[in-house]
Amino acid sequence: HQNEWFRKQAANEMAWRGMTELLPRLIAMAKNIDEPRALEALWAADMLDGITDDLAAELLSHKDVYVRRWAVRIIGDKGIAWEKSAAALASLGKTETNHEIRAQLAASAKRLPAKTAMPILRGLLDYYDKEKDDHLPLLIWWAMENKAEKARDDVLGFFAGKDVWSHKITRATLATNLAKRYALAGGETNLQSCAKLVGLAPDDETRGFVVAGIASAFEGAEMPKLPDALATALNDYLKKQSGGDLALSLRTGDEKALKDALKILADPKAPSLKRISIAKVLSELGKKEAVAPIVAILAKEAGNEGLKRAVLQAAAKFDDKRIAEALLTGWEGRIAGDPALRETALRVLAGRKEWAQITMDFVDEWKVPVKHFSIDVVRQLSLHNDPRINASIEKHWKGKLMV
Repeated sequence: HQNEWFRKQAANEMAWRGMTELLPRLIAMAKNIDEPRALEALWAADMLDGITDDLAAELLSHKDVYVRRWAVRIIGDKGIAWEKSAAALASLGKTETNHEIRAQLAASAKRLPAKTAMPILRGLLDYYDKEKDDHLPLLIWWAMENKAEKARDDVLGFFAGKDVWSHKITRATLATNLAKRYALAGGETNLQSCAKLVGLAPDDETRGFVVAGIASAFEGAEMPKLPDALATALNDYLKKQSGGDLALSLRTGDEKALKDALKILADPKAPSLKRISIAKVLSELGKKEAVAPIVAILAKEAGNEGLKRAVLQAAAKFDDKRIAEALLTGWEGRIAGDPALRETALRVLAGRKEWAQITMDFVDEWKVPVKHFSIDVVRQLSLHNDPRINASIEKHWKGKLMV
């Protein structure tokens, strides 16, 4: 029929009535490369549960890109480890140039068993057009992360081939994110997986990407006991990234080193570990020049909560109300979303009398929610024994400190 509504209604009627006797005609239409209604025939056949392994594998080589794309999606929606279609999907991942189909391959891989999904993801690495596939690295990571623990051996096996590491997606996205994911999850098994991933990296450069991911998981937090091989690799990386020579020059009072350190601290593209190390040294030396870049980190840099938590420890050593104002202005958008960062910020603010007074002003004006304060932070505020602070505590937490 020429009218789309009638065609869709007909497909629905076929499905509702279970008219499986029409499947041969529908399948023939779907397979016909010159049939303009091939895609709609495929949908109708799927509604009748008529898609088989052989048919799906054949449709993956169809001339119509939309038929290929929907064949990929239907296989993924079924989530079955079909043998023929699995091989065809892996082959399609290597040869397909249509960016929509490549995105669908990555999305469907998440729903498929790991032994089917990993070859698909591996194939997608071979053809990568950054301009058209700018979202592809994260789609591949999304599929891989889903299997990080439940199919651990298959995921780690993905990185066993040396050629895999030659791809930028592997180094900059997959290996880094997987290492960070295992490190954040913690526990002996996950940390051993981090160590295995370090061992699979073929050289120092690629190993650096893995270790960087592990290190980023512990930014601003205490590091747990690590397996020996992992601890050695991580310590070597930290030494390289922490600006050891620069830190030493700062402690000797070198003016050029101070200028270089401030430049790195203010650079959002510089390694977080190096910036954290520099902030710590400058705060220990009482260099007030560090306040401005620290304030910029707290007020302007989004999406790097680990860096902010670590820098806050250095910021606490400076008696400068700009730090308090940077934390409190735009509280909901910059600080409140991360519970660990929020708690650290409130403890730092409660540590100085002037900062605590400014904080209570924001609370009284309902710019910082009362519910964000733990009882421990409120007790810390009360230790200042300041009438202005005490009045706010009485107003918002009356009776709670008696517990």
